[in-house]
Amino acid sequence: MLRTLCNMLALLLLLSGKAVAADAPVTITNKTGYEIQFIYVVYRGDSCPSEDILGDDVLPDGASIELQSQMGSRPLEELIAQDEDGDRYTILPSGELDGEIVITLDDMQ
Repeated sequence: MLRTLCNMLALLLLLSGKAVAADAPVTITNKTGYEIQFIYVVYRGDSCPSEDILGDDVLPDGASIELQSQMGSRPLEELIAQDEDGDRYTILPSGELDGEIVITLDDMQ
């Protein structure tokens, strides 16, 4: 009985740890060589992208921002960025993010 209770408690802690990690911030880093002016995110189940998460700010080359993701309830499906020249970058993250998305020229559409 005690062993079963300990196993259930361990499973509960493991699952709650995954839920917390799933909602952890994701760092978005600009490595394009250009200033990023807009970043939009699409979560699974959304029919259109979010508002520009940069607002009135820009993301200079080499700089990073944190996105408080909703990965636990709605996985991040797509990230769309646009630089100062109007070039667009699309990132389709895999199911398991390591906490960082790096935008590079390879992501240009």
